[in-house]
Amino acid sequence: MQQKCSYIFRKAFAALFAIVVAMMPLVGRAQQIDPKIDTLIKQSLTTPDSLTARINNEICWKLRNVNPEVAIQYGMKALEIAKNTNDQVQEVKSYAFLGVCQRNLDNFEEALKYYNLGIQKATEFHVDDQLGYGYVNLGNLLIYQKQFKEAEKQLNKALPIAEKLGDSSVLAYVYLNLGRARLGMKDFDMSEKHLMHAIQIRTECKKLNSQVSVPKKYLADCHATAGLTQLALNEYMETFKIVDDIGDYDLLGELTYCISNIYYTDKQKRNYDSALYYANKSLNYARNIGSKKAISDAYKIMADIYKSRKDYKSVSDCYIRQMACDDSLFK
Repeated sequence: MQQKCSYIFRKAFAALFAIVVAMMPLVGRAQQIDPKIDTLIKQSLTTPDSLTARINNEICWKLRNVNPEVAIQYGMKALEIAKNTNDQVQEVKSYAFLGVCQRNLDNFEEALKYYNLGIQKATEFHVDDQLGYGYVNLGNLLIYQKQFKEAEKQLNKALPIAEKLGDSSVLAYVYLNLGRARLGMKDFDMSEKHLMHAIQIRTECKKLNSQVSVPKKYLADCHATAGLTQLALNEYMETFKIVDDIGDYDLLGELTYCISNIYYTDKQKRNYDSALYYANKSLNYARNIGSKKAISDAYKIMADIYKSRKDYKSVSDCYIRQMACDDSLFK
């Protein structure tokens, strides 16, 4: 408590569809597709086998936060081709990418299986950068499961690999997730330090500029959890503006949920209309990506908002839909 108060004092000056629709697979649903992905898909049909694994992996990676179920299809194809052509780098990447897709679908056991295979093969084939990513992915999964100290152990295995390689991409991922792990432990000072480091790396490295929105979102989480809600709200709003609206439904869903939560829970900024508006946006993004947990979370906050407005019919409807999501997730 003293740590939180100290942190706030020092930082105070810083500035509805049917259930079946909610649960239906993404394949076949109308979605905006990045033209770059469409181009890659066309290339994958005509390129020689020596390049096909790489292109299918690229498609898998670009679709991971937009349509992970379809992304898995391309990842599996990349894995099969990589094995057949003895492309060890692409084989290792396939395991990592498939793990990320499964994590986005809340299939944590499947994600863990692929991450461990990726680490095993990266070690066997001496693909050091992918070994670093492997430990980061494992740490990331442990953060989702709220095992923050164990996550930090895995991330600290990745840190010396990234430093030895001088790889800004791996290094930024390490600091991003170290910040998330420390946030889970309520160590706001260290969390902010790690996240600012990740932002700095991605800002200074031109090829990583497009990825700076993720650590910015978690920095806002840090400030929101520490009680700096106005600062956090400003950061969420600014980050929301710079995210690709057809490239990252996962991040957009998280951002809109967090904004809704501030408008609902913060007494000084309470605005049920705004809270409901952003909760609905979060629900739509969650449906697009197919994350049952994110859909459930969106229905839960919508039910709470309707309850505060004494709209009990809508409360009941949201709870029924949330329970259907939770039941599906549990199964």
